[in-house]
Amino acid sequence: MSAIDQYNYTCLGLIECPVNYRFFAPQDHVQSLHIAIYYLRQDIPEYETDFQGKLGDVLVGGGGGEAPAMRIIMPNTILWATDWERYDHEHPEIEKLYSTYWSPTQSFILGTGFVKLGWNPEEIKIGQWLMEHVVSFLVTKYKDKFADYIGNDDLDYDGSICRLLTDEEDTIWN
Repeated sequence: MSAIDQYNYTCLGLIECPVNYRFFAPQDHVQSLHIAIYYLRQDIPEYETDFQGKLGDVLVGGGGGEAPAMRIIMPNTILWATDWERYDHEHPEIEKLYSTYWSPTQSFILGTGFVKLGWNPEEIKIGQWLMEHVVSFLVTKYKDKFADYIGNDDLDYDGSICRLLTDEEDTIWN
């Protein structure tokens, strides 16, 4: 059981992260880590230690029991990425749009996989790179869900590291 399983969510998609190392033993060999993209359907209580979030936020990873979590604050992140004119300019720091709940070791493991997917640590922070890919995926694949917040600005990343769930995966993750 993952930390996320005690809360109300919808899994919107997955990221296949080709990691070199594993988070959990025993596994002889790990080729890919399935990282879920969750839409929160409730506020997360303050006592939760694996992640925080509010109704409507997106979590990448479900915390303890699966990949460590990253919170993407909605709808501000979509506004920041697609509609700079409407974005709340009182909070321009990009780091306020997401929070990571990764230990240094977990960050290293994820980083080895994300480099294989195109992340360049010399060009962009890992959290921003991941956040921008997820936002692009959401804007493209869930346009109706986020239509009120989507502007006309071009996105820097295409979201190609993310994918929709198969029918079989949907029954498992949801």
